[in-house]
Amino acid sequence: MRTRPDTDFRSAPLALSSSRPAPIGAPVENQLEHVLWQLVRGEVELYECTPALAALWHVAHATGHASRQAEIDRLKTENDRLYLRAYNSPAQVAEIIQRRLDGHFEREAARFFEGVAA
Repeated sequence: MRTRPDTDFRSAPLALSSSRPAPIGAPVENQLEHVLWQLVRGEVELYECTPALAALWHVAHATGHASRQAEIDRLKTENDRLYLRAYNSPAQVAEIIQRRLDGHFEREAARFFEGVAA
């Protein structure tokens, strides 16, 4: 969005060049942007929107989430690593990591042999 959330969208004039045709959706742009900012601020609930607007919101959310997923995963891993080290001694950290590795390899072996027996 190109405007700030505190803008009064109802009074903002629609500035379109008269030499070019108006973009698709230009007549509803101000109202749409106003409602989207209301959703962001929590002033409007998604169930109060039309199905098309709710779909737009979901697509935008999913696209934004997917674009940041790698960073989210990296930061969660870093958070877990730092938490583990902050609240455990080096010996405890080594023991916890070994226990996690043992559990992982036990599950992988069970899954492998389950597939071989089938």
